[in-house]
Amino acid sequence: MMDISQQIKDKIYRLALSLLGSKEDAEDLTQEVIIKIWAKRHDGKNNQITEALALKITRDLSLNILKHRKVKRKKHRIMMLRRANNGNEGNNYENKDLIAITKGLIQQLPDMQRTVIHLRDIEGFEFEEIQQILEIDINAIRMNLSRARKKVRDELRNIINHGL
Repeated sequence: MMDISQQIKDKIYRLALSLLGSKEDAEDLTQEVIIKIWAKRHDGKNNQITEALALKITRDLSLNILKHRKVKRKKHRIMMLRRANNGNEGNNYENKDLIAITKGLIQQLPDMQRTVIHLRDIEGFEFEEIQQILEIDINAIRMNLSRARKKVRDELRNIINHGL
């Protein structure tokens, strides 16, 4: 039987959770990735299962799911922004709303920016590791990360300073 370490399973799950935003979907996707890795193991083309391969499959499958959830994400973001603008919930709720808004803003980023910011800032991967996972140039990774951080920062400033 194939041995996929718990550490790789956890990384698959965290990436899926970050991209999909749903524990149930992340759990389902984790299982689907493991099945795909198992199938790749027996196709004769690639006998070595790497963390980069597992995370690339996770990213690809997540992006396919996200294409079908675009309208739902937009409605969720509008709801969170309205809740944050309410102002009647106190500091603890405001902090939770700010975290939720930040997560929502990250979810609204273009796919590549969202993936890069997750892998670098949440998972803590080095640029070389991200390059292996995404199969893009390190300069493109740096550019996407910079743009993603700037968009999130600017939107947060706009929300905080103007209410919406």
